[in-house]
Amino acid sequence: MDFAQTIEPHRKRVDEQLAEYFAHKHADLKEANSEIAEENYTAMQNYILGKGKRLRSVCALLAYQACGGKENEKMILPSLSVEFFHNASLILDDVMDEDKERREIIAAHELVGKWFQEKFKQKKYKGYLFADEKSRFAVSMSMIATDMLFSLGAQTILDSQFEPACKLSALNMYEKTYRLVNLGQMLDVYYEHEKEITKEQYLRMAYLKTGALLGGALKIGGVLAGASEKRLKAMDEFAMYSATTFQIQDDILDVTKGAEKGRELGSDLRKGKTTILVIVAKEMLTKDKWKIIEKVLGNEKATKKDMDAAMNVLHKEGIVAATQKLAEKYNAQGKAAIRRAKPAFSPEYVKMFDAFADYLMHRKK
Repeated sequence: MDFAQTIEPHRKRVDEQLAEYFAHKHADLKEANSEIAEENYTAMQNYILGKGKRLRSVCALLAYQACGGKENEKMILPSLSVEFFHNASLILDDVMDEDKERREIIAAHELVGKWFQEKFKQKKYKGYLFADEKSRFAVSMSMIATDMLFSLGAQTILDSQFEPACKLSALNMYEKTYRLVNLGQMLDVYYEHEKEITKEQYLRMAYLKTGALLGGALKIGGVLAGASEKRLKAMDEFAMYSATTFQIQDDILDVTKGAEKGRELGSDLRKGKTTILVIVAKEMLTKDKWKIIEKVLGNEKATKKDMDAAMNVLHKEGIVAATQKLAEKYNAQGKAAIRRAKPAFSPEYVKMFDAFADYLMHRKK
């Protein structure tokens, strides 16, 4: 099964509804009667309406159908909740990583920062948290945009046509997911400085940062279809393992030539991130080989020669292969989890979950 091709009709429908709903909510910003509200709207729009896979919304739709939901069109609106959530987290992620663009789209903080610079030039700054007034403004506006997008996500559930009790259950899922993802973000930032991280600690962070939202999407679809607790648990475990696979694959792509991650090869190494590759490398490599990795780790000015040498070690010394085996292990565990659902999912949807798990593991971007 070609998962990407199978979900394409769902993705297109989500895109259409997303554009329509976001345009409708644009009217709320007019209450501010200010050009900065429009500028921040543009920054949010770049993320929301940019080209995306819409995987989380599609997962909510598929979970709804897999759990017996019949009113597919009614499910479109609340499925947008996790897309707004996801993009809110991306805006915050770009601030924390200080990335100026994402997928060739200018980052929200960069966009509003440039607007501030053009309008106010560089004001004298007296604070202590930021380098200048522009940075303070850009980060502040990004935080506000994040809050607004999260709020819009919750609103899609409230605006849906489901029964109040179902909407309340979905909102509870949404709120819990918000807390878990923020815990993951907190650990991600902390682990950039805490170098002695175990494999288990890293994978727990990966689940919280990535898997919690995937699990939330599946469970929102499930509760709106009236799914049993055992089905919800099976989907949550599936999300935990599959998202871990996703994160491992993301780390592998960072050091893989030809991958389409939208940023420089080895950027995680240059930033000093303790990825699963770094953890496995530290376990497996000799001291001499490890020094080659250590030379570029956290070194933004590392030469191409040094970066190539580090990549060579990771690939030729079996680090990438060992990490890939770890991804395959979690991929298999995710598939096993979905088969523990009670009542069991139909063969059609088990096959769909399997295809999704493989899609996450074999992705190239």
